[in-house]
Amino acid sequence: MACWSLARTLIALSLMVPAVSAEEISLQANPSSILQGDIVEVTATMDFQGSIVGGGFGLAYDPAVLTFESFTFDSAFTANFSAMGPSPGATENPLISTFGWFLVDSPIVPTTIGVFRFSAAVPLGSSDLVTQELPTIPFSGFAGNVAVTFGDAVVTVPEPGLGQALAAGVAGLGLLQRRKRLVSRS
Repeated sequence: MACWSLARTLIALSLMVPAVSAEEISLQANPSSILQGDIVEVTATMDFQGSIVGGGFGLAYDPAVLTFESFTFDSAFTANFSAMGPSPGATENPLISTFGWFLVDSPIVPTTIGVFRFSAAVPLGSSDLVTQELPTIPFSGFAGNVAVTFGDAVVTVPEPGLGQALAAGVAGLGLLQRRKRLVSRS
């Protein structure tokens, strides 16, 4: 009898505790290493498990290393709601993207939000790209604000010619080794 009572209590408590979900916005830089003047595309994706009405996020970056070129929402993502992203050439930091939609208990499996495009502004450097919560536009659902994990990415701008100099050095060592063998055989 005590076991049945304990089981009913545990079931009742489990119904009162909200389910934990893993709401996440992440970034993927392609390529993650670029030369000055080259373009990197940073894809923002979301993986939300519950009902969300809307929200927004900021994308912080180092403007001394990267120049923001444009942002394009994925057309499949914006089919059913309003969206606002940063304008081409915007200089605010963080860049702000907001969107609103209406979902009822249907998980959003990893879905592309859109693509940020940056160019390398300097010949050498590195920039963290960090998504962040906007306190003025939090993600919210029917039960209030939603906890979201925000991801990041890194883009590096290596010194031009570094790879070529390394290859030339390795080739030079190979030639030196070959010359030593030829001299020792003589």
